Amino acid sequence: MLLATAGHERKVVIWDLEKDQVNFGEGHADFITDVRFKPNSTVIATSSFDRTVMIWDAAMCEEEEEEEDEQTQVEQVKEASKKEDKDISVTDTVSLMI
Repeated sequence: MLLATAGHERKVVIWDLEKDQVNFGEGHADFITDVRFKPNSTVIATSSFDRTVMIWDAAMCEEEEEEEDEQTQVEQVKEASKKEDKDISVTDTVSLMI
């Protein structure tokens, strides 16, 4: 079982509760505002005041994709659609498809 936390330290912290391990993902330049798992997956999305959304493989603690919005600080990640498994997140103005 994986658990992800994030915040002011600009890192996503991924806790593997079965293996009693903690891993860190770094890449945001400002506070992380939200972290969410894609349902039934090890993929997570993080948003940040640095105007980016990052997609991570939580099992490997590696960044897979990044998207930036030049206009708005990104405050929240939401599931985009239940129609397609590829839709993971929509933020204030940023959408990512995986």
